[in-house]
Amino acid sequence: FKLRVTYERTVLSIDVDPYQRHTVQHIKLVEVDSIDYRFKYADRRALDALRHDLTPGTQPVIVQRGLITDAIYANVCVFDGEHWLTPETPLLAGIARASALEAGEICPLQLLPQIFLRANIPD
Repeated sequence: FKLRVTYERTVLSIDVDPYQRHTVQHIKLVEVDSIDYRFKYADRRALDALRHDLTPGTQPVIVQRGLITDAIYANVCVFDGEHWLTPETPLLAGIARASALEAGEICPLQLLPQIFLRANIPD
């Protein structure tokens, strides 16, 4: 299940919905410097618009100022053969990412888009 709490100064609503896992078959790098998502906003139109011209099963991976920042529904982590790496400057520094960083499960690094090109991931 997915729990969504919408709030301002007080709680406006609490929603519990079945969680639907997104199947990712392809990754598409999308350059977009204009999105600011430092906080988890209820209005996701700017993020959802990134999928508008993509085929179903294609996950946009956001590139800002030449660096990979995030995906729409998940943190980006890349395995280099020894360590799991995550963008040093994510679009949203969420709780799951912070927990994995604190546990030493992932390492922050500036990730260049070329890392996906070398991985031979179909787009």
